[in-house]
Amino acid sequence: MTSDERGTVTWQPEQDTAVVSFCGDIDFELSEHATQVVNEAAATGMPVIADMSQIRFADSALLNLLLRTRQRHRLLIVGPVADAVMRVFDVTGTAGLFTFYPTRAAAQQASR
Repeated sequence: MTSDERGTVTWQPEQDTAVVSFCGDIDFELSEHATQVVNEAAATGMPVIADMSQIRFADSALLNLLLRTRQRHRLLIVGPVADAVMRVFDVTGTAGLFTFYPTRAAAQQASR
């Protein structure tokens, strides 16, 4: 796990999924670490759940990471996703490429 003063990205196995937890501000400055964490989680071969419920701000670096991840791995997104973060998806027209779940439990159920 690494942290700067604004954001953290961690992952852990949970019920046959790899849960990546994003917290705080996820932007370009944290993108290299976020990519490393997501790649480690995806390398398990389990579906990747991106828990975005604790993100305050995200820029296109996070969107780019999620788009790349969904090309190679099963990706499920957990919210609720903050309005400021959803705007990144909405403005780019990419929201429809992802399935958003209200809870980790719902995403884990869908991953089976």
